[in-house]
Amino acid sequence: MAGLKVTSEGEAEPLSDVLSIDATYSGDDADITTGLPLDGLLDVTVPSPVDGDGIVWRDADAAWVNEHALTEGDVLAMLTPDIYACASLTATTGSIAAGAHTDLHAVGGTTVQVNEVTGAPGFDIRAAFTGVDGITDIYVHGYYTATHTVTLELYNYDTTSWDVVITFPTSGTAMTLLSASIADGSPYFDGGGNAVVRFYHAASGNITHRLYLDYLALSHTTGGTGGLALNDLSDVNAPAPDDGDVLTWDDGAGEWIPVPGGGSPATTVESETTWGITPAVGSDAEYARQDHTHGSPADPASPATLSALGFVGALLISDTPSTPLVFADLIQNEAEDDLVYADL
Repeated sequence: MAGLKVTSEGEAEPLSDVLSIDATYSGDDADITTGLPLDGLLDVTVPSPVDGDGIVWRDADAAWVNEHALTEGDVLAMLTPDIYACASLTATTGSIAAGAHTDLHAVGGTTVQVNEVTGAPGFDIRAAFTGVDGITDIYVHGYYTATHTVTLELYNYDTTSWDVVITFPTSGTAMTLLSASIADGSPYFDGGGNAVVRFYHAASGNITHRLYLDYLALSHTTGGTGGLALNDLSDVNAPAPDDGDVLTWDDGAGEWIPVPGGGSPATTVESETTWGITPAVGSDAEYARQDHTHGSPADPASPATLSALGFVGALLISDTPSTPLVFADLIQNEAEDDLVYADL
């Protein structure tokens, strides 16, 4: 730092010495010749933004962070499935009399012909797939000529067995598009992105029966195992909502979460037809209907005697009362044990 000359404000002569100050900055270096980047601010954390990002304040991070706004391209990517074509086609049992795996990559090319063999299984033809990162649907274009049962199956890596996803119609004569949706595709491909499909004839075969194939594909719609779900959105955390839950924004978590809704209408009310009921806030989540009532005590019958109203002792009349006798004509005696008629 350059020297700093110190001069008094009074009549004294200026100091001839020069005061030097050493200052050390402990923060990050910033090149002020090129400008301070947004991420260099103390309350901003956006080290690696991507095209289309915006920044939003997050209470949980106590900082401005980058968040990607969905673009039209993002939506199209979510809705447009990835299509996987088979990388090989081999016969474990039976034979491939015509065509190859590449003929199943598009509709209308060379037809793949599968011939049955005697004995069981009649055929077992396997198509291998690579680079799979999800399975939501499977498609096959073909037909089976006979009346036996022929299935299209996916290998399940979790159970190490085969799961039937499509059964071919019998006695086919023309190419038919068959498809199946896969609710959870995760068991059907391994960590290396490999998946296997087989065409299977479990019973004994007949050498005159044929399976004809024109197209085979797996597909994966980005965003979910069985299509796009609400919980697949980046700012929603609702994997297992309960009946009646309402999606609510949580500032602390920076996401939409399910919370219990308004409950259900009650089917009963607490009776309030007796005296001395203790107040209570209650605990049931059901709500009361607008026209509900708790009831009230029954209208008491007119008592036959004053003792029924709580009076004890005789009722003394000091003079012939007027007719009719009214309550205003009665006063209590000094001993407070009788009511006396006052002829006022």
